[in-house]
Amino acid sequence: MSYALVNYSCFDASLAKSPGWRPAFKYYSMWLSLIGALLCISVMFIINWWTALITIALVAVLFFYVHYRKPDINWGSSTQAHVYKNALQNTHKLVNVNEHVKNFRPQVLVLTGAPMCRQPLVDFSVSITKNVGLMVCGDVISVNPMDRLFDLRDISKKAYVWLSKRRTKAFYVAIMAQSLRAGVQSLLQSVGLGKLKPNTLLLGFKSDWHRSSPEEVSDYFGIIHDAFDLSFGVGILRLKSGLDLSHLQPNATDAYNGLKDVEISISSGHPNDEKNPDDDTHEDEDSEDEQNDESKQMSNNFMSKGVQNKGFIDVWWLFDDGGLTLLIPYILTTKKHWKGCKLRVYMAGSKQSALNRDHRHMATLLSKFRIEYSSMTVLPDFGKHPSEESLTEFNKLIADWMLKPSEEETEETHPWKISEEELLLQKDRTYRHIKTRELLLQHSKDAKLIVITLPMPRKGICSSGLYMAWIDTLTRDMPPILLLRGNQENVLTYYS
Repeated sequence: MSYALVNYSCFDASLAKSPGWRPAFKYYSMWLSLIGALLCISVMFIINWWTALITIALVAVLFFYVHYRKPDINWGSSTQAHVYKNALQNTHKLVNVNEHVKNFRPQVLVLTGAPMCRQPLVDFSVSITKNVGLMVCGDVISVNPMDRLFDLRDISKKAYVWLSKRRTKAFYVAIMAQSLRAGVQSLLQSVGLGKLKPNTLLLGFKSDWHRSSPEEVSDYFGIIHDAFDLSFGVGILRLKSGLDLSHLQPNATDAYNGLKDVEISISSGHPNDEKNPDDDTHEDEDSEDEQNDESKQMSNNFMSKGVQNKGFIDVWWLFDDGGLTLLIPYILTTKKHWKGCKLRVYMAGSKQSALNRDHRHMATLLSKFRIEYSSMTVLPDFGKHPSEESLTEFNKLIADWMLKPSEEETEETHPWKISEEELLLQKDRTYRHIKTRELLLQHSKDAKLIVITLPMPRKGICSSGLYMAWIDTLTRDMPPILLLRGNQENVLTYYS
């Protein structure tokens, strides 16, 4: 049996075509090795067939034991070479496959920073992509202008170890750039290989935008705009409890310590910053185990283990974006955590008198798309005037971001601020978003998750301050909410 395994190992190593396999025997042939292995097995059965069967069974048991236990030992086996070879061949084959809407898969680039610092964002992304599509965790490390780069392999290794412990099937990419936006632009353009490239950008809501610097807010606004320019779908996730758990992971930045002159900003340098008001006063825990337990507990408040047997995922499909706003919630309902939740669909109606017609039309459309839902509501109230209380609340929100001509502020010197002319020009859109908030509070306060169409950012028409006020108004004090918008390419089809 030993001779048979040695001969087959030689054959398998040659078949994998690993450059490290270089036999020195002058007359070596991979086919002679295979024939030798078969002859050894044949001789075993000729000598004693039942002893041969027992031997083969014992070897198989040992093989499967080692295969499933996966000891932390690098064997350098030919199996590793085969994995690489097959992955490379299949990636090349995929390049020549024409894309079709029936085979669309969400391939997500999620801006996590250090993944261990934003567990809820990672967990939510996994619930979308697990066994369905590609997931890449992007980390932008802001640096001072310099003439040389640093080796980021230690940072990547630590991230992959954390992902592996959580059994998260995702890739991790760290990039150094002078600014957050420049780094994200590089990720959007370069991450991926062949057809294995992200088509959706997922990030967290920047809940501290009103007290952040204008440059940070402009970068966040620009990232969303850049993603749409590059034909990405965009999702923004916001939780009441926040997404940033870096204060519970004091060792998360240890791998960065070797980078001199690098500005590491795990909490405030990434766009998916959502911190609790008490984060600044949070004291260190007594032990690393307690910190990990607390971070898991905070993460599981949103993505708790087990099946949510009762609840609703509310889908507010306000604009046709190609169907991504419908597809992602449907995918979520097929996963273990969300399987007990049902879809409630809300849509904007045209007129009160045409509600029945709109309802029948949308019911037919969803039926053709084979999207199961528990209820569908067509609302005609989006065009109505919001309440004075809501308007007052919105005006307070943007008070610090209004342009002040009395202080010699102009649109040229303060392009991120909101002018009276812009506010008047965008009055209808502003009123619509405020009214949408009122309807969300009325219909979806009890939802487990809200998925709503993301407003389109328009540079030169809408300032970054006003846009942030819009999405803040839509998401503030809500259940877990995902602002989502596709790139206008169809991702749903009538045909199965």
